[in-house]
Amino acid sequence: CHQLGIDQVFLGCDAYPSDSPEVANFPPHCIQGTVEAELDAGLTELPFSSRFQNIPKNSLSSFVGTDLEARLRALPSLKHLIFIGDCTDLCIYHGAMTAKMLANAHKLAWTVYVHADIVDTYDLPTNVALEIGATPHPGDFIHQFFLYHLHLNGVKVVS
Repeated sequence: CHQLGIDQVFLGCDAYPSDSPEVANFPPHCIQGTVEAELDAGLTELPFSSRFQNIPKNSLSSFVGTDLEARLRALPSLKHLIFIGDCTDLCIYHGAMTAKMLANAHKLAWTVYVHADIVDTYDLPTNVALEIGATPHPGDFIHQFFLYHLHLNGVKVVS
């Protein structure tokens, strides 16, 4: 993206307080002050990483409880938003759908993209889920279903 001239990179990064309701829904992850809540070294070591805009978030959506909407709307020439990362059905879905709904509601000339080959979700087979008292999560099916739902709602799913 950098080589193609994309100069605005917003990174919605999970950063949960240990008592976050989000952590009650999923195993504890990305707790504030832990290495999981920091940007990966593969990103921070890029020579242009100082231009990245980190959006710490305490929700599945990069928009809820953050200033991401205001930052994006302050860029009048913004036309394309690309969502990458994980999980397809959680953070990616909620971020991309919120961006698409904002664009529709406010007649913003944004095209929202999700690159199907660089997003994914987790797999939790039924037998393992039953063993640990969790909800099964058939990763391949859910990944495809949520890509379909994004497409159905006008998000450009590309590969």
